Amino acid sequence: MPLWEGRALDSVEARLTIYRDHYLPLAMQTGAWRWLKRELRRGKRIVLRDFGAYDHVVEGLTFDQCLRNPHRGLCHAFILAAELERWFSGEQGDR
Repeated sequence: MPLWEGRALDSVEARLTIYRDHYLPLAMQTGAWRWLKRELRRGKRIVLRDFGAYDHVVEGLTFDQCLRNPHRGLCHAFILAAELERWFSGEQGDR
């Protein structure tokens, strides 16, 4: 189990605490993030490839279901894609 500030986290807690709450805000400060958003604005189709990724759409799963499933791996691309989808659909404003 990963430790975070001296506390053991299960896989779902680690995803929420480390990936979503800490990794994502840092990733969103990069030029690569700005590039992804710009390409989406231009109507480009974006495919994020990552080791451990799977086609959650074909499996009928939402990003939140993937994030909270302790029995499947979760790669960085899922975290990025979920936020891009929220941004593109207008749920999170223009972060």
